Amino acid sequence: MKMIQRIIINEVRDIEGVIQLFGAFIKELPALKFCSVRKIFYKQLYYSGVEPIGLVIFTGIFIGILIITQAGNILGSNSVLVSKILIWTIVRELGPLLIATLVVSRSCTTITSEIASMKITRELDSLITMGIDPVRYLVVPRIIAVSLSMVVLTFYFQITAIAGGIAFSSILTDVTFYQHFNEIFRALSFSDFVISFSKSLMFGLMISTISCYHGIKTRSSITEVSKETKTAVMQNVYSVVFINSAVAAIFFL
Repeated sequence: MKMIQRIIINEVRDIEGVIQLFGAFIKELPALKFCSVRKIFYKQLYYSGVEPIGLVIFTGIFIGILIITQAGNILGSNSVLVSKILIWTIVRELGPLLIATLVVSRSCTTITSEIASMKITRELDSLITMGIDPVRYLVVPRIIAVSLSMVVLTFYFQITAIAGGIAFSSILTDVTFYQHFNEIFRALSFSDFVISFSKSLMFGLMISTISCYHGIKTRSSITEVSKETKTAVMQNVYSVVFINSAVAAIFFL
């Protein structure tokens, strides 16, 4: 019983800490105008948003082929329903979720361990001594870069998954690529774009903020690095599932 209480208390404290850090991030947003902050932003943007593009495109094409194959086995050459299934699965749900998983496994672990290592080696204390706010210098560029990367990577994944799926379907059926494209365009609605963009942005903000928080939270022991990194990953996974369910309930119930 005491262990459960301790876990709940720690989770509540982490939620409070993440909210406070996000509030500090909002206040320090103008810091992006400084050259030193922009350099970190560009580096994080390249790591989180540019390097994974090849993997995202490759995965998107094969995910699109997989979905279109399974849908074709059930629906045959019904291009209208196949197009709707692509929209429902890739744009509304699968796209943001898969990219969030990629960002958590790649950027989350890197950010947490990097900031945690800086905390242990007293680099954060050195920044404070020099009058540099760690939130302004370390947190702001990372949150913005990861959030922007999340939105862009989701868009690339969705485009390649849909294009790969309908191209493969055009080869196997009598329905042309142009006909599939028209059905996709008709099936898409403004709410689909809003849902996809909202999920991607919220996932990016949440993942990056939680990762930065656990990096800063790290204590002096080197063993805390792996512990906080693991905690950040688990909390990000839970948060992604929660936000995805909440958005689905708001828009579709």
